[in-house]
Amino acid sequence: MRRRGSHHDQGVITRLVAAAIVVVAPSSYAQSNGPWRHGFATYLMGAGLDGDVGIGPLSADVDVSFDDLLDHLELGLMMAYMAERDDWKISVDAIYLNLEARKDAGGLTAEAKANQAIISGDLAYRLNERLEVLAGLRYNDIEADLAVSGLPSGTSLAGERESWVDPYIGGRYTVPLGRLWSFTLRADVGGFGVGDSTWHLVSRLNWHASDNLAVIFGYRVLAVDYDDGEGAERFLYDVEISGPLVGVGWRY
Repeated sequence: MRRRGSHHDQGVITRLVAAAIVVVAPSSYAQSNGPWRHGFATYLMGAGLDGDVGIGPLSADVDVSFDDLLDHLELGLMMAYMAERDDWKISVDAIYLNLEARKDAGGLTAEAKANQAIISGDLAYRLNERLEVLAGLRYNDIEADLAVSGLPSGTSLAGERESWVDPYIGGRYTVPLGRLWSFTLRADVGGFGVGDSTWHLVSRLNWHASDNLAVIFGYRVLAVDYDDGEGAERFLYDVEISGPLVGVGWRY
């Protein structure tokens, strides 16, 4: 079973990635002559969950399909900010989800609740007109509660909150589709033993209604595999969040 790296290892790797961004960015911007451009996007995502959540000795299979979304999604808020100058771009992306899931199996009923906040920040460099490479840090904050009923001892309850920071690397590829449309594919992988492992994929079809306004249609997948502690201190969050998204973006 995989375990998260020690807090010392996590701090060292995270500081190294952050230091590299801080050192590279100012020196690169100093050589840039173009104006700054900024962008902001807000969007909704029809998020489904699939995976396992475990707290101490309790575990539950979490499976909320898109069809069950309206019954289980209490709050979903997603926003993104971007600043770019010449070939460099800084991006910040925030997601907050509040979900519930219930599953009956083998005479047992498991109910899981999860509040998940994810904030990603990265620095990207444009290699050519279509391809960018990027590196960043992703902060995860997850509060989970489990209730398992039907046990000989009655109903068992458990709750836990964990937060950690994962470094990640990835790329973004954009293809123009005529005058008003473009397609963007973004992917990254992270963790590297710091917070176990993560991977993230976003595909977007962008309709450029004007020079400053775009309507976004896409699909997003974010997988988190986190397993830390043993016995009563164990916390497992091996979950894939996926679903369609729609949003609006402004640039100025």
